[in-house]
Amino acid sequence: MSVCAILLCAGRGERLNASVPKALVPLAGRPLFTWSYEALQRCDAIDGIVLVGPVRTLRELLAASGMSTSKLVAATEGGELRQGVAWATRSVVTALKGGIPDNVYNREVIPRWRERFGGASIAG
Repeated sequence: MSVCAILLCAGRGERLNASVPKALVPLAGRPLFTWSYEALQRCDAIDGIVLVGPVRTLRELLAASGMSTSKLVAATEGGELRQGVAWATRSVVTALKGGIPDNVYNREVIPRWRERFGGASIAG
């Protein structure tokens, strides 16, 4: 079985009194989301990662950090306020079933995604 993780990089960070979105708040010298991303990237049980959030910024920060993107299969903008999980899940399910969701940022990764996850079961 293949496992694809959805990493939600959303939130305004209001309770943190942050001037940047929550996922981008610095923690120990790097953006908060990179700590979760790194854990997913290193986890042998995870075959692919989908990022949901401000795509261009997330990709730029990953590149700047020098982190591997070998498991990154897609990145998509989040939905409206508090719709991130539904939006991300719909994108993943659509792609796994053979469609290309309109909100997937990089359409070139879909063939790789289908090759890697084509036989995956969709939970739920």
